[in-house]
Amino acid sequence: MSMMKSVLNEEIRTGLIKRINLLRDDSKPKWGKMNVDQMIRHCILWNELSLGRIQSKQTFLGILFGKLALRRLLKDEKPVPQNMPTLSFLIIKDHTGDLESNKQKLIEQLNEYGQPDNYSIVHPFFGKMDKD
Repeated sequence: MSMMKSVLNEEIRTGLIKRINLLRDDSKPKWGKMNVDQMIRHCILWNELSLGRIQSKQTFLGILFGKLALRRLLKDEKPVPQNMPTLSFLIIKDHTGDLESNKQKLIEQLNEYGQPDNYSIVHPFFGKMDKD
């Protein structure tokens, strides 16, 4: 079985960084409602959660179904489905932002995943997660 793509993998991070560097203000989304800068800021906030800088508690639905959904997601190795609901604080509504500085911040965050330390978060749906 192949390994699921992960930002904990240096090769995956390098590919993502190359893709981020190609983004421009007029880049069109493949799906979703956010423009490129909003999506970059969405990813920055997600990384703040994932890197442990924003704390979260597991939702009630997550307590009921989170571990089952996570096992299925990891077993099937399929990407997260398009238009899947996200946390309200991750939805970026304003259209003002500095794309270039936000791209650099996102790249800096991605590089932090390569630093060897304990990775453990409480995902709002899946619950407690570690690097494995």
